[in-house]
Amino acid sequence: MTIDQGIQFGDVEHVPPEVRLRPDGDKHFAVAAVGSPDEVDLPIFVDVDVMQDMEEHAQSNTNVELGGVLLGGQYHDADGAPFIVVTDSLRAQHFEATKGSFKFTHETWTQISRERDGFGEHLHMVGWYHTHPGWGVFLSHMDTFICDHFFNKPLDVALVIDPCQDERGWFQWTGAATRQLRRTGGFYVTASRFRWEELETYAALWEGESAMTLETRSRGMSRAPAAGRMTYPAPVVNLSENRNPWQGIAVMGMLTMQFFLLMLIAWRLLPPGGGEAAASSDTAAVVKKLDELMAERKAADRAEVQTEVLESVVAAMSDSPPGLVGEVEAKQREAANLRRDLDAHRSDQQMLIAQRDLLNSDVSELTRAKARVESQLETLRMAKKKLQDDKDAEIALLKDELKALRPSEDAEAADGVLSIFSGRTAIWLSVGLVGLVVLIGGAGMALVAIRRRNLEASLEEGEESNGDEPPSDRSVDSSSDDSPEVIGP
Repeated sequence: MTIDQGIQFGDVEHVPPEVRLRPDGDKHFAVAAVGSPDEVDLPIFVDVDVMQDMEEHAQSNTNVELGGVLLGGQYHDADGAPFIVVTDSLRAQHFEATKGSFKFTHETWTQISRERDGFGEHLHMVGWYHTHPGWGVFLSHMDTFICDHFFNKPLDVALVIDPCQDERGWFQWTGAATRQLRRTGGFYVTASRFRWEELETYAALWEGESAMTLETRSRGMSRAPAAGRMTYPAPVVNLSENRNPWQGIAVMGMLTMQFFLLMLIAWRLLPPGGGEAAASSDTAAVVKKLDELMAERKAADRAEVQTEVLESVVAAMSDSPPGLVGEVEAKQREAANLRRDLDAHRSDQQMLIAQRDLLNSDVSELTRAKARVESQLETLRMAKKKLQDDKDAEIALLKDELKALRPSEDAEAADGVLSIFSGRTAIWLSVGLVGLVVLIGGAGMALVAIRRRNLEASLEEGEESNGDEPPSDRSVDSSSDDSPEVIGP
């Protein structure tokens, strides 16, 4: 048995036990034991009608588990001994169940709470019941969980019914320090003292001496002392009906006339002799002849009726002015045309209604599609906004981390300087540097070429002044500042 993990049962009521006289000590009640209640067991007194209702509920569907809650009171007797009285029960509805599970839902508990509000304040929730169709009487792990969390007062009880094996058992809490659930040896059923025999009958049924299903408040049942089984008298049904005495005579007369008529037809149709084949052919021929005569008779009847109608019309028209019959015929034709036009109009109207319904259906479908599209657009907008917010948050976080990674203002200044050389500025500076290097290199090369030409010109002038005497390296005095000074010996 399972339970919805999200269900909330509210505050569990706790009413201190009231001192009251036990039903087996009250002469107003008849009490019968079912099973063998032990002295250490919690005395459980169940109203026989309530027990019968729970048994019928269990038998109503043996394919799934069923359940409900128990209403009554928890009391102490004059000696301080506890006992409980179950005086009513509420069946759980709107539940989810299988062959081996029963699931309380929010709707189930709402329904139980709403129905319980209609009872008196003296009735409290004292336990719960459920079925184990074909599984036997025991408390599963989930059953124990429900008892431990929702029916955990010291005097709360649980009832398990197996309608397939005709078994039932009550469970109670035992021990103060180590709380445990234990099955009792038996229980007590109660009823008014005027139903003592009926109470004993049900007690015997629930002890397994007969089938567990029996109509409530059945009378005339007795236990056979020899066989130990239940015997049921034959039902007595009293039927009374007021009839007209002449009605039976009339019915008998009609049946008699029909019988003699059939005999007459058979005497007239059946031949005095001959084989079965001849009789069959003659019978078929007679039947065919009768059908033809019946058809002719119907045609004659229709013709007679039409003749009478025409005669009455002619008689009515005998004193009418001339041309009235023609006018009537024209009106009839006009009315027939109007009827045809009306039928065509009705057909067009029905077609228009069908088209209108189809258009309304299309509009409704388009409206629903528009709503779905708008919902999807809204979802996309929300997702886009969320992504933008996440992106802004990530950017802010990265900025904070970048600020944390910068050690000082010098580093920020260096980053600023470096940032100057980034992008297009760095490209233009690189181009300028390259151009400057090229310009300086070209100027140097031009200066070297000019000095070289000057040196060559000086050498040529020296040669011309000395004639054929070759120049001496030691006597060369270059006019260039850059040439070295040579002194001869």
